[in-house]
Amino acid sequence: MPYVIISQKASDSVCPHGKKRQMMQDMYRQAKASFFVYQHNLSLTEAQIGYSLANAEVVRNPHRAIIPEPLPYPKIEDEIFKIACVARLWILDKGQDVLLRVLAQDKWQHRHLHIYFFGTGVDRDTLIDMANFLGLKNVSFPGFMENIVDIWHHHHALIMPSRAEGLPIALVEAMMCGRPGIVTDVGGVSEVVEDDITGFMAIGASFQEIDKVLERAWQRRYEWENIGKEASIFIRQLIPSYPERIFADKLVQLSTLELNPQILGDRK
Repeated sequence: MPYVIISQKASDSVCPHGKKRQMMQDMYRQAKASFFVYQHNLSLTEAQIGYSLANAEVVRNPHRAIIPEPLPYPKIEDEIFKIACVARLWILDKGQDVLLRVLAQDKWQHRHLHIYFFGTGVDRDTLIDMANFLGLKNVSFPGFMENIVDIWHHHHALIMPSRAEGLPIALVEAMMCGRPGIVTDVGGVSEVVEDDITGFMAIGASFQEIDKVLERAWQRRYEWENIGKEASIFIRQLIPSYPERIFADKLVQLSTLELNPQILGDRK
C-alpha cells in the first residue's frame, strides 16, 4: 500500500542505531513522500540515518490562533507583567521545573511579575508541590484553556523553558496574537524566533541560561508590545492560516488509490 511519512519531532538525544536505523532508511526510501514540520527536523533525520531524502519537504501544523491581526496589547495593571507558560505539564521535555527554581531567587520574588502555567499533564502535582516547597508567590496553575486566544487577551508574553521541542504550536499561536516568546533554542524554535527582534532565546535549558534570557526580556519589558508586533508579522509570512488544507491538497495530489465504495459507505 502506498504511504507517506509525517515527522513531528527529531531529537539530538535519540539517534536510531542498528536494525532500527536500517528500517528507517528503508521506510523513508519506499515512501511516496516524507513531510516534516520544521527544517531542523528534516536535516537532523537525514544526518541520523545517513540518507538524503529527495522526496521530503516541510509542511506546517495547524494552529488555533486564526485571527487577521495581532490582539490589542493587554493593559499593565498595578505594574504587574503577566507571562503565560503554555505547555503540557511534562518536565522531561517542557522544563517547567527549571523555571520554578529560577523564579525562587530573591530578585524574581521582588519584581512585579507573575507567571501562569497553562496546561495539564502527569507532572502537574509535582510542579505545584515544587512551587509550594520553594515558597513561590508569583506563580499560578490555571489548568487547560479551550480557547488559546483567550489567554493572549490577558498576558503580555510567552515563556517556554523547554529541554526538547518540535516546532511548538503554542509559540506560533502566541506570535500570531502579537506576543513575544521567551524560549530556548531547541528543535525548530530558531526558525521562527529571531533573538532580540521577535522574541528572546536562550542557548540552552539550564538554570543559568533560563535566568539570563528572562533577565534580558525583563529589562526590555516595556518593548514587549512592539516586539510582539514584529513577531506577528514574521509568523504570518511563514505559516498560513490553514496549513492543514495545504497538506491535504498535497496528499490528494499524491494519491493514486481508487477508494472502495463499500468502505466509503454513507460518506460518498
